[in-house]
Amino acid sequence: MRWLLVGMAALLLTAPATAASRAHRCITGDYQPKAKTAAAKPGQSEKERARNAARAARRQARQVRRNRESCYRWGATRFVTRRYTDAHAAWLPLAESGHARAQFGLYKLYAGGLGVERADAKKAYKWLAMAAEAGLPNAQYTMGDVLLRGKGVKQDQSGAVGWYEKASEQGHAEARFKLAALYFAGIGVAKDIPKSLALYRASAEAGHPAALTTMGVFYFNGRVFKKSEVKARDWWIKAAMAGEVNAMVFLARIYHNSTQLARDYPQAYVWYTLAAERGDGQAKKERAALLRVIRSIELRRGKARLAEIRPKVK
Repeated sequence: MRWLLVGMAALLLTAPATAASRAHRCITGDYQPKAKTAAAKPGQSEKERARNAARAARRQARQVRRNRESCYRWGATRFVTRRYTDAHAAWLPLAESGHARAQFGLYKLYAGGLGVERADAKKAYKWLAMAAEAGLPNAQYTMGDVLLRGKGVKQDQSGAVGWYEKASEQGHAEARFKLAALYFAGIGVAKDIPKSLALYRASAEAGHPAALTTMGVFYFNGRVFKKSEVKARDWWIKAAMAGEVNAMVFLARIYHNSTQLARDYPQAYVWYTLAAERGDGQAKKERAALLRVIRSIELRRGKARLAEIRPKVK
């Protein structure tokens, strides 16, 4: 027990000092560990000394990388807890030395006027561009958004497509979905329906909720694929289970009013209710209409099914 008390006391005494030293290191950008010079052993050859020096240099480089990542995480923790001035102080030295995630963090601070005197679109764009050029997928996607909408910069739809392409190539799901929409509408790029559909399908198969919903819409309206309420329902089930409210409403309607499938009022009740619980006003109105025609036994089944499925929906 005594050793435990001693250990706890030592921890309490050293923790604040450790936190303070880390804060100092992060704010000053001093990531170098304390130098440890090992004395040369008697009789050591020149080759052995050079090998040991190389090992020491590699250890030091690893420690510098760990210190940099530690400082990035310290800044991220400060950002999440809304201590934005600290986040800015931690990220600035990192960003200036080429740390892409810190550069992206500074973009958020300057874009939102957080931890700085005021919002500064020019500085925000500067840091965002650096992070995107460094290959950070989230920054590349955000560059696409900024250029597409012309947020603080001149609108450039073609440039937006290029950045979405880069982010998509790195597996960024939202960028791939946006790219599909742009190819479908011919915005910033020549209209290419086959490529758009391939991107939509890839996004949907990767589980992107909005892409799953869109695939269902394509099958339901019959303008892109041959009309199939069965396939529409199957896509919408996946999207609804992923928490997509629009898909919940579409799914409820297909169970409520389908022309190709047997109507299923209990299932319609389930999905109208889940959409209504997420704030969809139209779902509330359509559920009220359903309740005027649903039989009591069907309503009981719907409530039982709702209790079963609700915990499984994201």
